Formats: sequence, structure tokens, C-alpha cells
Amino acid sequence: MEYNTAQEKLVLPEYGRNVQRLIEFCKTIKDRDERNRFAEYVVYLMGGIANKNHSDQKHKLWYHFAMIANFDIDIDYPIDKPEPQELSAIPEKMPYPQNNISHRYYGRNIDGLIKKIVEMPDGEEKDILIKLTANHMKRLYVNWNRPQVSDEEIFNDMRKMSDNKIVIPDDLKLMYVTPQTPQKERKRSKKKYSKR
Repeated sequence: MEYNTAQEKLVLPEYGRNVQRLIEFCKTIKDRDERNRFAEYVVYLMGGIANKNHSDQKHKLWYHFAMIANFDIDIDYPIDKPEPQELSAIPEKMPYPQNNISHRYYGRNIDGLIKKIVEMPDGEEKDILIKLTANHMKRLYVNWNRPQVSDEEIFNDMRKMSDNKIVIPDDLKLMYVTPQTPQKERKRSKKKYSKR
């Protein structure tokens, strides 16, 4: 019996040893047309194994074929011929949004909501959105800061975040919020009481 550890190392393990053997066999085919047909068949098999629907799947599969072949196979690629230098190419850094959040515990979404509220025309719809946003802000504040917060503190934060452009209705009362127990603590307390 031959152990996998004693066999040749797999270049891309997700395709398995048989695909690697097929590509090695493809290198030995003398006739170029037959080699091209065999390579297309192997890439077709690789597509069935990968079973991913990427828009660039064809390019990716041929690139993986070339990698497994160690970029040392003479075929007519249907894409630009993959080069080994592409492996060592360092990808460009992705831009990271640098928006400063005024109150981190409220998050970026609340900042966006407040900007939308400022842009809205006065009316019942705006008042409802102010109430919903303020209640959500209170929930977030309680979960991240301390067990209780007054409605006035939430309203002050809302005014600050909107540069005093939001007018809070005088009769607005926010709901009572109890702090959530972290999930780990809830599991622990369930175990503690279930033993009794």
C-alpha cells in the first residue's frame, strides 16, 4: 500500500491526485492537437470538481491547470498564457473607508440615518423615523455603555450628530431598554440552573 505522504505533493489539493496525474499524462502526449483536446477535457473535469459559478471561472481553471503543470506544458491556451510571475505578484491594497464615526457605539448606519432624517421634509414620516432611530440608538447605547441612559442624553447625541438640524418632538418618549446579557453568560446561567 502506498501512503499519500510518500507520493508527490499535490500542487492544488482541491482538485485531487487524479487530476494532477491527468495533467502529467497530458504533458507526455506527442501530438499537439490531441494534447490540446486532452487539456480541454481535463479543465472541463476541473470545472466539475470546483463547482463554482464565478464570472471568471474559465480563466481561473486554465490558470490552475497551468499551475498544476508547473507552467511547463505546450498547449494553445484559450486565454492569455498564464505566467509563473503572476503567482508572486502582490495585489494592490484595497481602499478602506476612512469615515470617522462620531459615536462609535452607534455605528456608521446611525450616522447615515441621521443624515437622511436631516434631508427629509418636516412631517409625520420624519417624526416617526426620528422616534425609531432614537429608540434604536438607546438600545445600542445601553448594550455598549451602561445599563441605563436618559432619553435626554439620546436626544442630545442626536442633535450633536445632526449639527442641531434635527428638532426632537416635545412629546417624544423612548421605550425602556434592558441591557442584553452576552450569549456566553446566558449559556452559563442556563447550565447553572439546570443542574439544580
